[in-house]
Amino acid sequence: MNICVFCSSKSTLSSDTFAQAEIFSEKLAQGGHTLVYGGASLGLMGFFADQVLVRGGKVIGVMPENVFDHEIAHFNLTELIYTKDMLDRKKKMIELSDAFVVFPGGIGTMDEAIEVITWKTVYHFSKPIIFFNWENFWDPFFSMLKNFEKTGLFYPETMQSFKVVTTVDQLFGELHA
Repeated sequence: MNICVFCSSKSTLSSDTFAQAEIFSEKLAQGGHTLVYGGASLGLMGFFADQVLVRGGKVIGVMPENVFDHEIAHFNLTELIYTKDMLDRKKKMIELSDAFVVFPGGIGTMDEAIEVITWKTVYHFSKPIIFFNWENFWDPFFSMLKNFEKTGLFYPETMQSFKVVTTVDQLFGELHA
C-alpha cells in the first residue's frame, strides 16, 4: 500500500511527535508499505523519509520545482518526482497514494488535508483519510469544521470522510479496516 503522509517541513513540533513518527515509520516499513510525501529533507517530512529508509522501506517524494528556497529536496529517496507547482504536487500525491495520514503540520498540511477531504466528498473516492491527532493537535481544526457543519455548508458526508486517531496502533487499524 502506498501511504501518503502530510506533515510539517519544520522541526518545531514536540519530541513526542517525532517519537510517534518514528513508531509509525517502523510499522510502515515492516508492513512493506511505501511512504509517499512532499519530498523535503527538512523537519518532520525529512524525518519520516529517513526513518523509513533506514529500515529498508521505500519512499516516494513529490517536490514542486523552484517553489521553496527553504525546502531542500531529499536526494536519497527511492524515487523523487518533480512537479510544475503545488497544485500538481497534490494531484500527483493523490494519484500515487492508496491512503492518507495527516500528522501535525502547518498551513500546507492543512491545505493538503482539505484537498483530499474535498476529493473524497465530491468525487467519492474510497481512499482512507486519517488524522493523527497526537496531543490534540488537530482539535481546533475539527472545531472549525464542526462550526461549518452547523451552518449546513458541508455535504452531509464531509465529516464522515475522515477518521481521527490518537495512537499509531489505531492509525494502522484504520488503514487496514
